[in-house]
Order: sequence, then C-alpha cells, then structure tokens
Amino acid sequence: MAKLLRRLSYFLRLRRVERDLVEEVEFHRRLHAEQLQRSGLDAEAARRESARLMGNMALARDDARSIWIGHGLDGIRHDVVFAARSLRRNVFFAAVSVVTLGVGVAANAAMFSVINAILLRPLPYWDADRLVLVWVADPARNIHEGATSFPTLTDWRRESKSFTDLAFWQERAGNITGAGEPERVVGALTSANLFPLLGVPPLVGRTFTAEEERKREAVVVLSHRLWQRRFGGANSALGQILEVDGRPLQIIGVMPQGFQFPTRDVQHWEPATLMSGWSSKPAVAERSWSNRQAELWRVVGRLAPRVAIGDAQSQMDAIGRQLARSYPSADPDFIGYRTELIPLLQQVTGRNLQIALWTLLGSVGMVLLIACANVSNLLLARGVSRTRELSIRAALGAGRGRLIQQLLIENSVIACAASIAGSLAAVVAVRMIAASTTPIPRLDEVRIDTTVLVFMIVVSVLSGLLFGVVPAWKLSVGRPLDGLKEGATDGRPALRARATLVVVECALTITLLVGAGLLIRSLLLVRSVNAGFDTANVLVARVHLPIPVSPQWRYQEWDTFGEIASRLEKLPSVRGVGAITNLMTFDHAEEAITVEGRPSPVDRTISVLVNTADVTPGFFRALGIPLVSGRFFTAQEQNARIAIVNESFARQFFPGENPVEKRFKEGGPEAKDAWITVVGVVGDMRRHGLETRPVPEFFFPSTEPTMDVAIRMDTDPRSLGTSIRDTIRSTYAGAIVLRMQTIDEVFGDLTAQRRFQAWLMAAFAGVALVLSAVGIFGIVHFTVSQRHRELGLRIALGATRRDVFRLVVTYGLRLPAIGAALGLIGAFAVTHLIDHLLFQVSPTDPFTFAATATLLMAVALLACWIPARRATRVDPMVALRCE
Repeated sequence: MAKLLRRLSYFLRLRRVERDLVEEVEFHRRLHAEQLQRSGLDAEAARRESARLMGNMALARDDARSIWIGHGLDGIRHDVVFAARSLRRNVFFAAVSVVTLGVGVAANAAMFSVINAILLRPLPYWDADRLVLVWVADPARNIHEGATSFPTLTDWRRESKSFTDLAFWQERAGNITGAGEPERVVGALTSANLFPLLGVPPLVGRTFTAEEERKREAVVVLSHRLWQRRFGGANSALGQILEVDGRPLQIIGVMPQGFQFPTRDVQHWEPATLMSGWSSKPAVAERSWSNRQAELWRVVGRLAPRVAIGDAQSQMDAIGRQLARSYPSADPDFIGYRTELIPLLQQVTGRNLQIALWTLLGSVGMVLLIACANVSNLLLARGVSRTRELSIRAALGAGRGRLIQQLLIENSVIACAASIAGSLAAVVAVRMIAASTTPIPRLDEVRIDTTVLVFMIVVSVLSGLLFGVVPAWKLSVGRPLDGLKEGATDGRPALRARATLVVVECALTITLLVGAGLLIRSLLLVRSVNAGFDTANVLVARVHLPIPVSPQWRYQEWDTFGEIASRLEKLPSVRGVGAITNLMTFDHAEEAITVEGRPSPVDRTISVLVNTADVTPGFFRALGIPLVSGRFFTAQEQNARIAIVNESFARQFFPGENPVEKRFKEGGPEAKDAWITVVGVVGDMRRHGLETRPVPEFFFPSTEPTMDVAIRMDTDPRSLGTSIRDTIRSTYAGAIVLRMQTIDEVFGDLTAQRRFQAWLMAAFAGVALVLSAVGIFGIVHFTVSQRHRELGLRIALGATRRDVFRLVVTYGLRLPAIGAALGLIGAFAVTHLIDHLLFQVSPTDPFTFAATATLLMAVALLACWIPARRATRVDPMVALRCE
C-alpha cells in the first residue's frame, strides 16, 4: 500500500510539472507570434525554442503515463498470478467451473459451426446470393416445384429484364460402362451457359460451348468424384471416352472438388441437345423443344444488379399472364406460365431444416446461460469463504472498482480455461458431425473456420461477463467491518441472488425439456406409423438391366426379372421376391381419372394426386401387402390393360362400392387411352414417406429397365447380400446392382433429419438438466452448511430427523417448482415456433408439459436428497459448541 501511495504521489507531481510546461509553452508561442510581427527578431530561433519546450512537455507526459500504466499492468499481472494460485488451491471448484462453462462453450461452438456451414456460408458459386431457381407453380393445387418447357424458357429470356441470364438442366440416370466396374450414376443435360452463370471454372480442361451444344457434340464434363473413381484423378482422362448408356462421350473437363449442381448425386454434365429423341427436324423436336406442355427443364437464373427477388417475381408474374393470353392451353391442368422464385440457398437447405437449426442454436444458447448461472452460483458460494479477505482489502483502502477488477480477472482466468477446454471439445464434436452419414445438405462442409473462431471468442468473453459480473458486484458491496466479524456468513442479498439464479436455471431447463419432449414424441409417432407392409427382414436391391432397345425388349425385361425372382427364391431362407419401379417415391402427378359408366362423365372426371407404378406378380406377397378384394397378377398378364388399385384409389373413385371388374382410364372423357380393368384392391402403402398420407395409386403388370427388387427372408437380410448379388449377375451378365438396403435402413434415411434434430435437442436438454441438478444441489448443500447451528438447535429442542429432512427438501424443491412454473409458461409461449417440426403432436401437448415438469421435480428431489440426509446427521452438541 505504501508503494502504491508513493507512486501515486510521484504521478501527481509529474502532472503538476506537465501543467507548468504547458503554460510555459503557451507563453513562448505568444512571444513567438509577437516576434514574427517584429522584423528585427530571429523567428527561426523562436521556433527552435518552442519545439524544445514542446519536446520536454511530451517527455514529461510520457514519463507520467508510463508510471501509471506500468502500475496498472503490474496490478493486472499480480491479479492474474493471484487468481491462478487461488484456483490451484481450490482444484475442485476450478474443475467444476471450467467443465460446466466448457460444456456450454463447446455446445455453442459446435452448433454454430453447423449453422455457419449450412445456412450462413455462401454456396460455392460466384455471388451465390443472386442465384434463384425459377419453378413452375400452382399454389392452389399445392404444386410448387414444376419444370418448364423450352419455348416458355425462351420467352422468359427474351421478356425478363430481372435476370442477367437463365440456364436450364434436366437430371437423368445412366449406365457407365467400359474400363472398370459398370455402374449407374446420375447425370445432367444442361445448357452451355450453366457453368458461366454459376461462375465456377473447371479444375481441369474446359466446359462445353454454345456451339458444341448447337452441333450436338458428344462431350461430357465430369465431377471430381467420378474423375477420381474412374480415372484415379489423372489428367490423361481428358480426351478419353466415357460410355454412358452405350453412347461414347469425349471427356473435355473436370469440375473442382465440392462443386455440386443441382445436387450432390449429379456426377457428369452433357449438352442438353444430347437428350434422347432430340433432332433438328421440327417433326421430331415437337415433343421436347416446340411443345409448351412438354415441361422437362428446370431453370436457374442470376438476378440482375440491384434487382430484388420480389421485383423479379412481380415481373415474372406479369410475363406469365401475357404468355397465358398469347398461348392459351386446351389442357385445364396446364400450369406452365405461373412461376415461383426460390433463392438457391433456401432451396438447398429447406424451410424445416432452417427452423430446426435456429431452434437448436437457441437451445445451446440456453445451455450456456444455465452454465453461466451455475458458475455464478459457485462463485457466490465461494465468496462466503473470502469475505474476510475482501473486507481486509477494503479496510486497507481498496475501492469497489479495485475489488471488482480483481474478481473479474479471476473470473476471466476461469473463462479462458473453459474456452480452451470447450474449443478442444468443439473440434472433436465438429469432426464427428462432419463425418456423420445423416443426409443433411452441406453437413460434410462443417468445420472450424475464422467465423466460428470469432464466434467462440465472443461467446467466451460474453460468458465470462455473464457469470462474473453479478458475483463480483455482490461481493464488493459489503461493509468491511461486517466481514471482519466472527462467524460472518452470506447475507440475504447474496442468498436471494443465488436463489434467483437457480430459478432461472430451472425455467430454462424446463423450456428445453419441453422442446426435446415434443420432438422425441414426434419421432416416435413417425416411427410407429404403419408403412402398409411388413418391414421385417426385407432387403431391397435396386437392379438395372441394360437390355438393348428392340421390339421385344419389354418382354425380355419381364422374363429376366421373373427369372431373377425365381432364382432368388431358391436361396436358403428366402420366402418371397417381387419388384417395383420405385419402392419409395416422392413424385406424383395430378391428373384426371374417368370412371366408366358414370351418368355425367364430365362431372365425374376428378383431377387429384395419383401415383402409378409397374410391379411383378410376386411384389405384393413379398412385402406382405394385404389383398382387400380381388386377386393379384399372374406371370402371364404382362402389359395387360388391368390394374390393382389401393384403398385410397377405391375410396376416391369408387366410393361405397367394390371396384373389382370396374374400368377407368387416365385423362378426361375425351381421352383416347384404352380402358383399364381393376382386378384387385390392396392396402395403402406409405411410399411417399411415413409423414405423408397415402395417395391414390394403381399398379400395372409391367417392368422398367430399373426396378427395386424386394427379397423377404427368415434371417438377417445382410447375411445373404453377396449371394443375392452373385445370383442377379449370373442371371443376366450385364445386370447392375446399384444399391442394397434393408427397408428399416430406407425408412431410417427418411427420418434421419428428424432423428438428428430430436436427439440433439434431447442431448442439450439432458446437459441442462444435469447442470440444473448441480445448481440445486449446490444451493441446498450450501444452505445446510450455513444453517448448521440452526439445525442443531432444532434437533436439540426435539425436532425429529424426519422433520429436518422434510424442512431441507421442502426448501430445496421450492426453487425448482417456481422455475418449472415459469418455464412452462415460457414453453407455452415459444413452442409454436417449432410447430413445423412436429408430427401429430400439439405444440402445447399437455402430456409432454406434465412429463417434463415431473422429470425436473424428480431430479430436483434427487439433488436435495444428499444434503437433506447430511442435515439429519447433525450432532446438536457439535453444532452448538462455541467456536
């Protein structure tokens, strides 16, 4: 203290010298001004004297500042060393504080890294925020992502001033043969301006030009993955031939790693004019290039500078109205002129995923708040043992600011240690997330980058302030003499502050528990939905038969798939085999169905969402799909004009009657299609996903080149995977087995995003619950130690141990009960934000609210148990003994 006073006195003297120097310099400045007015005086000498005095003043000021700053830095250094020693003497307190806060920092850093990669980081295209997808839409019929025709696209290009350019593409799967194992991959037919529009140059070679597109040059650009897989990443791949569906395509370029458009599945790009059936002859081109109802192309555009997406949408709406007047359609279902613009990033991520990720970030923010409240409680509890130390410092002259500085520096040491530990944990968590196979867009791009590091630093600083300010202020406001008294304990203000922190913890925890409970209930309800078929021990193999097109190719496909089913059924443990074009599908058409014999055919023409598929005779038996009425197909009925319909189709088009032997046709009454006879009705299947209602479906006895073969077994489906693959290839030498999955894995992929959201929210809620339990335990334990003498007196006066136990537990449960009530009110107010993420569960589901409140109170009771048991063992003689 004496050293501090000496330095302060010296600093004040220097300040006085500085003021004297300033006054002297001002005097000489005025003198210099007068000298300049006199022609006989030396002006240069006056300027030199003024400069010398100014230099002396600056040196004096620097000396004073160096002494003061040096003392400040020395004090901070002393406080840091003292904090480190203090924490080393209290290892348990330091470890609990660092781990508690580190968990909150790690969770926030990991979650933000996910949001940064998926939602905040721009897509890997030039000026990606200006890219939009132009969809054909009809919101009244719930159609939002339709393709368009080439003539309409040409009109958009000519009339729209909102886009610098519009490009188009069409995805299609093809078989790659030649060197290496045959495989089926997804490619894209694109316009030549797609790559310049996206602004991504090729890694190797070049992309095709508009001239090559016009001349239908057989060229192809590869993805980085396909280049590595088929050619080992060698530059010699340029100029080589890639056979796709038997068509030789010359490789002219390779796109860089990470380039994905329109989806990650697309692995090569060809000129759009290479589409099958295209010709420069108008008669042939009528279907694909001249027909405005041939909606085959998806469109991406780049907004012009200073054009907002809303303005572009208004202009496209006006163009659509003009096109509808200029080219009226005879088809009432035609929607090709109405458009809907969607930003590319929004299209990639999807609305539900965005809501889920921001909800999860808010959840980890609550976890951090709970962690900060817990550490604040620990600091307030520890402050009781430091009351005498702080009182002595205050009595010796340390002001409140100096005490707050010391305490905040100690808290900063904890925050720094927690941020380091949390950062290491976040790195591990991020690597695990990036390696996850969960089908979430851009999840493989999750990493710790500069943005995440800045976020972690900000979170660490804010958390240090959050948990440190309240304890520092509370511990610095006491009176020195009170702290120097014997038996000084925590005052009522500090106790109220600690109780408030516990209430806040519990309120935040109950909000997280409610959110997690709603998501978990939704997940369980989704998984309990009846898929319409027996999913146990069923393996699904997607098989492609590259049979050359000929007059008999359809019959050859039917016979080949029949032979494959016959041979597979001879394998041990196989109980049934059948095939369908797509077991799970997300495409459905809205079309008119006309039922024969209706008195008013026009009035009876119903346009609804209808799905159709080709199946082999054994499909329904293999999957255990119930036959409601009628019969299944036979092997001799290939391509017959018969159909099996599902129950939704029967209810929609044959209400109150048995549709077997009834006839219908696709289209309106004027349609020239032949009538289709219904031979059977089967149960509904949820082939569009477990969360969507079954749509009307009808099935034909036919096959396509690519089919999903379903194999039912008595044992684990994976046990015969190799035998199944060998049997398929031995039946048809060129058969390609694209993938093999159990049905449980198929549905697992469909619910992967929901599962990711639910369990991540559950993990955050679990961490919050543990932290709240620690906080409840801490305040009850501390209260018992503070009321040690009181409890001893109660026992001495006749209170039973049960009374003491009830007293402590009642006090311990009062705070979480208040927090639970506040948390339920908060949850009731905010759970509507995740309404889009729920399935058959109300955001205010009473069961979930009651269950989470019960869980919190049960955990609180468990946290109070140990301190309450300790209170019952208080020895009255020891407690009442004078210290």
